[in-house]
Amino acid sequence: MVAAWLLPVVLDVKKIPITRLADEASERVRAEHHRAISEVQSAPLVGARIVANVLLSDGGTTLVPHGLGKVPQFVWPSAPRDALSSGSIIEVRDTAVDRKRFVALRAMGWGAAITIDLAVL
Repeated sequence: MVAAWLLPVVLDVKKIPITRLADEASERVRAEHHRAISEVQSAPLVGARIVANVLLSDGGTTLVPHGLGKVPQFVWPSAPRDALSSGSIIEVRDTAVDRKRFVALRAMGWGAAITIDLAVL
């Protein structure tokens, strides 16, 4: 089963151009802003994605397209919705799934299909 909506956490991140200002005080402020923005842009969560409303069948494996274009370093499911009991969600890595495109998740023990949101980084 392949399901879900892909929501980018951060849209297009552009590098800011380096421009020098004539006034010394203005240049210091511009340089500090440039440094701060560059630091934020290099933070790991800038490239994270949230995949909303993923439907996982109980006992089955679901392929979730993540849109990162690379193998995720981190996969974090939200608390499940619509569960009838407690269970677990595991990432399945022993399959022939292209991990650059999909995350394979298996839900077990919930008693029904559940809905989650998934953060991938």
